[in-house]
Amino acid sequence: MKPETLTVLVASTGHLGAAIATGAPAPIDSLATMTGEHGWLVHVGVQLPAEFDEPAAMQVLRDVLHFAEQHGCAYVLFDADGPTLEQFPTYDW
Repeated sequence: MKPETLTVLVASTGHLGAAIATGAPAPIDSLATMTGEHGWLVHVGVQLPAEFDEPAAMQVLRDVLHFAEQHGCAYVLFDADGPTLEQFPTYDW
């Protein structure tokens, strides 16, 4: 029997805007499947809020999740040491 595996896209937390990734609790905490000291694991099918304080950053999050799904990934691991994806903007926070 072959084990079931999942594909995860790893991306820098820099793709998340400050309004999404900072605060106590950070809004991304409620969207993530798992949270850690250096990032978040987010399912590509997560329901994102329709309105948000930083609409441009929320659109980047939507775009990264869509990109991952289009490439056969079930999750995106936003990691502080993860690579930046040149097709998506990054934020300093």
